[in-house]
Amino acid sequence: MDEGSTSKTRGKGKRYNLMSDAARRKLPARPEPYWHRVRPGKQLGYRAGADTWIAKVVLAGERRYEGLGQRGTFEEALKAAEAFFTHVEAGGSSERLTVAEVMQRYAAAIRGGTAGRNKGRLSDVQRGEKAREVERFITSWLGDLAGREIARLKHIEVMRWREDLSRDPSDPSRSRNPSSINRMMTTLRAALNWARENQLVSSDAAWVSALKSIESAGSRRERYVTPDERRMLLEFMRDDFKPYLRLLCLLPLRPGDPEDMLVQHYDARTHTLTVPSGKTASRRIPLSPDAEAVVREACKDKLPGAFMFMQRNGHRWRKEARRDVVQEARKEANEAAKQARKAGSKGAAGLGEDVVLYAIRGSVITDMITGGADPLTVARLSGTSLPMIQKHYGHLLDTRAREALSLVRL
Repeated sequence: MDEGSTSKTRGKGKRYNLMSDAARRKLPARPEPYWHRVRPGKQLGYRAGADTWIAKVVLAGERRYEGLGQRGTFEEALKAAEAFFTHVEAGGSSERLTVAEVMQRYAAAIRGGTAGRNKGRLSDVQRGEKAREVERFITSWLGDLAGREIARLKHIEVMRWREDLSRDPSDPSRSRNPSSINRMMTTLRAALNWARENQLVSSDAAWVSALKSIESAGSRRERYVTPDERRMLLEFMRDDFKPYLRLLCLLPLRPGDPEDMLVQHYDARTHTLTVPSGKTASRRIPLSPDAEAVVREACKDKLPGAFMFMQRNGHRWRKEARRDVVQEARKEANEAAKQARKAGSKGAAGLGEDVVLYAIRGSVITDMITGGADPLTVARLSGTSLPMIQKHYGHLLDTRAREALSLVRL
């Protein structure tokens, strides 16, 4: 407060004390707030009956208001009002945007190339896909937060959303995979942080700790998809996805990498394949004979600008489509294994729900390391960092080191 301001405010010829909780409770309810002058042009208002606060600032002759909700004490309300005053003076917006509206603007900014991770390196197609992911998040995962005004968002509301997110929808008694939780929190956190950076909201207090990533989610991946399981998945896979899956089984690619590959990314002279930029920058991979056979067949009779891999309906292989055909193949494989066991075949096993495309990537990397490839080469080919390889696959490197040391004799 400025020097000389008092703990009382004037209204209809009377003076009212807003600093005292007891005094505020005695105020008669009325539509007009009781105002407290903070500084010239800045006031803090209190609505008796509703027990809510409001901030008012006059800037360049324009009055701007911000509802602060219930704040408990005068000090808490004043702190929130000061944040609003600072926000407005810095050129911040006073629009009453919901979280869903903020995310829609964030998606539009991604399309326009002004927001999002790797924003300067993505193609129009990639930006469009990233924006659609945010839009799908709004309808599929945002839930009750969608209609909440971002300026009035509370920490407890975001925490409640996170707790609901942690429960597996197919079995509420089970917890969702921490990595999945982190991915969804990352989407929301990125949109809210973008809103803060663009002065659409004055504070990130509601989400800065509530959306903090789960550290244990980055622990070593344990699931190894065996070569037999990979062959079984291929056997029951739909024909139009088999080439895509076969390439994932032969190269350390992320599941979405082949989606963006064009015919021109294959260089038959050098026997290499360029992986377009996505999560990381583009990289060039030397092809094994088996992998090159898949790529050569995928490029056959196509123009340089055509996509290598397409669905039979002419659409590209988006994440949802890939997930669906993998689920379908697992289901058919399990049914075949069940029938084989009934017929007396021993050892006929199906495919668990953890046989997914990303697990295949980890399994290929595991095969490379156990086969003797050095970690730096593995990191370069897989499009990740050496520290990440050491973090997730260091146990395999330790095993190789012990084997090498066991050869040393006196």
